[in-house]
Amino acid sequence: SELQTAIDNASAGAVIILANGTYTAGTAITIDKQGTASRPITIKAQTIGGAEITGTAGFSIVSPASHIIIEGFKFTHSASRATMAAGTSFCRWTRCLFETPGDGEDLLLNGNDHEVDYNTFQHKNAMGRFIAVRGSGSQIAQRLHIHHNYFLDQQPQKGNGAETLQFGLSGFSLSNSNSIVEYNLFEQCAGENELISVKASQLTIRY
Repeated sequence: SELQTAIDNASAGAVIILANGTYTAGTAITIDKQGTASRPITIKAQTIGGAEITGTAGFSIVSPASHIIIEGFKFTHSASRATMAAGTSFCRWTRCLFETPGDGEDLLLNGNDHEVDYNTFQHKNAMGRFIAVRGSGSQIAQRLHIHHNYFLDQQPQKGNGAETLQFGLSGFSLSNSNSIVEYNLFEQCAGENELISVKASQLTIRY
């Protein structure tokens, strides 16, 4: 509750540091604040991996949030609880570890101009993806940069819907994303016969 209050009171340039320890979230930690390019709002663990968020909820970044940095957390809460809504922009998830049990995604991306970098996504044994990218209406999320992440140990599932990374859905397939996915490492990821599913246009996947 103190973390939520600090977020609610944050303005551009604020740095919120969560002390190391394990915290149980029963309701979404909602972020709707706006930083700026030169003065983002940073929410970070005291040390990298030192603050763990478990339970049934996690960070929910909602419109009109922009220029938010989430850094250094360990997420062991339920799957599909780290989310970004349409209408968000210029947010970044960096140096976090995701190990979220149950069906669903470790991280769901909507909105534009987001960055996901230097994170570890690991030990998934359920339906769903480590990362899923969506959009709004028929427009896929745009200008995303997903890079230098480590994807480890996705166990085989029965059925469709366990890609390691799913970028878009059929309804988004003809919309341009102009996004880049690069320098990511995949090891022991065999959730299904698709490792990376691309259902969008103008997407570069390399290295």
